Amino acid sequence: MDPANDNDQQLQYYRLPGEVSLSEAALEYAREFAEALIPEETEGRDLVAFCWATNIRVRLPVNRWTEQAPAPALFSHDRKATPEAAFHDLGGFRFVVRIPKEVLAASERRLIDYEPTSATKLTLR
Repeated sequence: MDPANDNDQQLQYYRLPGEVSLSEAALEYAREFAEALIPEETEGRDLVAFCWATNIRVRLPVNRWTEQAPAPALFSHDRKATPEAAFHDLGGFRFVVRIPKEVLAASERRLIDYEPTSATKLTLR
């Protein structure tokens, strides 16, 4: 086992199963993300991570940029660097959640949901 998986100190950066839930729409979006962006040759090495993005810029026409509010976002994450206790499993789909405790505590339902109008296509409800 990789030493990272034995290090409980790393767990502070993850939300464990039961701390946050995922809507069906957000789960489907994450599955599509994994299929499209995590190459087959890295399957088993990388997995989907729901992370808190604090600096989001969206490019508009004519080279203009707009700042967006912080939101959950999907990233590819190194499975070997992840403590085993941090893995979530929904119907065989494994992922991790890296959202600060204080951000999650401020959300009403602790639910990551699909939001098509968001720059990241996700929101925390």
